[in-house]
Amino acid sequence: MPAPPKAGPPLQAAVVVAAKATDAVSGAGAAPGTALPSQAPVPSGSVAGPAVPRRVPAAGAATVKGIGQPIVASAQGAAPASLAARRRGSRLWSSLFLLVLLGAGAAAAYFYWMQTRETRLVCQPMLDGYKVSDSAYLMNPLVAEVERLHQRYLEQLEPLRQEQARREQAVAAAERMAKEAEAPVAAAKQAFAALEVKHKQEAVGINAQSQEQFEARFKALEAELASTRQNFQRAIADRAQRIKIDFAEDPAETEPDIVVSRFRTGLYGAGAGVDRKAEQAWAEEQLSQWRGYFEYWKSQRVALQEEFRLSQGQFGGIIEKQKAEVEKARAAMAKAEQQLKAAQDAADAARKAMGAGGFDPKKIEAELVAQMDALPEKFRLVESAARSDGKYVFAKLDENASVSPGKYVVFFRAWKDEKEYWAFSEADVVRLQETSMRVFPESLLEKRRMLLEGKFDPE
Repeated sequence: MPAPPKAGPPLQAAVVVAAKATDAVSGAGAAPGTALPSQAPVPSGSVAGPAVPRRVPAAGAATVKGIGQPIVASAQGAAPASLAARRRGSRLWSSLFLLVLLGAGAAAAYFYWMQTRETRLVCQPMLDGYKVSDSAYLMNPLVAEVERLHQRYLEQLEPLRQEQARREQAVAAAERMAKEAEAPVAAAKQAFAALEVKHKQEAVGINAQSQEQFEARFKALEAELASTRQNFQRAIADRAQRIKIDFAEDPAETEPDIVVSRFRTGLYGAGAGVDRKAEQAWAEEQLSQWRGYFEYWKSQRVALQEEFRLSQGQFGGIIEKQKAEVEKARAAMAKAEQQLKAAQDAADAARKAMGAGGFDPKKIEAELVAQMDALPEKFRLVESAARSDGKYVFAKLDENASVSPGKYVVFFRAWKDEKEYWAFSEADVVRLQETSMRVFPESLLEKRRMLLEGKFDPE
């Protein structure tokens, strides 16, 4: 068998390259820092040619990996890790970094959430057409206090109502008596007019000349009496004007007894500087003088009547009878008028008494309304901030020592059609949470209706 040909330079070069590649592949799995074992020499007669000594990379030298792998320098001379191991390590470190980053973000978010968390209450009035107050109060319930004010109003008002009813009854009775007194006056006047007609008819046939003379004297005597009465009333009126009391002349009523009675009535309203007893004594003296004159006047009239009777002869009895009848009719008419005047004065006095320092519920109402308006301030725990977007906001309630979690009342005022309404809406305060609520017109209570009528339900 012919001998194998010797390996030429090209073949040797190929063997060397193959050997380096094998070393690189086998060295890839070696532990770092472990030297590769030397390879056995190739026989001289082999096709591979003479043995090529294997080189071990020195420390700090570059290591050649397989085809397509990068050349990595090792500071300690150890073999680099595989690509799969490096990828696993890269994923692990990336996951750890991501977890740390997420944990830090979560911690920061929780810290911010804890710092910004608060107890809030938001109240939204749904009251179209109403004007509402700028702020609201969070308070304890105060409806019981308003009920007590209503009871106080009734307690203070009831005695005045009873007094007012008594005065109204007195006025009604006086007016009824005055109305009833008008009928006798009318009847007396009618009787007097009929009597005059009768006397005129009876006087036919009496000596006309003598009749006219005595009638003129009788008329003069009557005129003197009327003038004296008028002067008496004027003197009383002047006295009343000087002492400044309520008195006015009444041309239709000049009877001295009635005039003095009116003067006495006016003295009840006299000022502090007027001596009422002295004035009453003066009035009694004037009345006494009048009565003395009136007795004299009557004697004059009786004498004139007697003279007339004697002059008339057969007609004297008729004229005397007529005069007596006229006197009787005039007395009846004066008495009826006096009773009517007294009844009318009593009715006027009753009406004045009813309006003097009597029933005035508005005054009581104003006092209790002022007390009612002060209640919200008394029961207020927290006042909301000024309305924003139509809402009342009670913020940071957890920082207020007066407010603990539980049920409270949100109070505010509203106005419509010149009426004031109060809103009492129950609200739950929950720690570190925001509670929202709405208030509708059905929840509003009219303030005046609560106080005066004790009505605590919506209209």
